[in-house]
Amino acid sequence: MSDRQQTEVKWDLHRPHPGMVFHETLVGEQETRSPAVVSNFFVLLGPDYVGKTSAMKGLMQRLEGKFVSHDDVFLGDDASLICCLKREFLRRLDMRSTFRLSEKFLLSLLQPIVAYLREQVMAAEAGERIIVDGYYYKILSKCRLLGLVDDELFASWRRFPRPALVIYLDTNPETTWQRVGTDRLNPFEHYGSEPTRDGFRMFQRDLANALLREVDDVPVCRVAADCEPRCVLDEIEITIREWSAR
Repeated sequence: MSDRQQTEVKWDLHRPHPGMVFHETLVGEQETRSPAVVSNFFVLLGPDYVGKTSAMKGLMQRLEGKFVSHDDVFLGDDASLICCLKREFLRRLDMRSTFRLSEKFLLSLLQPIVAYLREQVMAAEAGERIIVDGYYYKILSKCRLLGLVDDELFASWRRFPRPALVIYLDTNPETTWQRVGTDRLNPFEHYGSEPTRDGFRMFQRDLANALLREVDDVPVCRVAADCEPRCVLDEIEITIREWSAR
């Protein structure tokens, strides 16, 4: 039995971790992951502010391929709806401490975003290199940590095409905290109703663990992201080139 089929911990969004009050529910979801692995499909993964956006921009200058992200800087006018849905989701999530909002409603705002990522992968030309930022892995992991759970929906995401390799950018939460501080944080990046150093660091620590559990059946290459950005980019590029040449 996998970790996902055992005990699922739902954290209270507005209580500090690790002293949070939480509820344990047994998740007996019968998931069947798609056996199809898409060759030349790579996912850049890691906690918040680890440098994935910068890496994606750098890779676009060095490698041929299709680069996919729901980050605003990568979305064209034809995907403006994705930007609107993200803003609305974050606004509603921020209101949870004041209004009782349905988990299903909040997740319904994320479904088109996740579907957009899948469609971009499916629309790639045969043999074309595809590099995706986060894929569904990060959204799903964050939702679980913040108590937004729909097992049927998540099971459908886990049947999406699988990457040939996940490149996981690894760093210490204290490092990313020094990069960002409280001003730039949104409620999908920390525990608690207000951003704090402890709420951010604890969420990012738990997020890192959740991400690695989520990709436990996919090949993963871990890259230390605390190094100078050019060195990180070099290592990612070399990894992708070597894997593509297999």
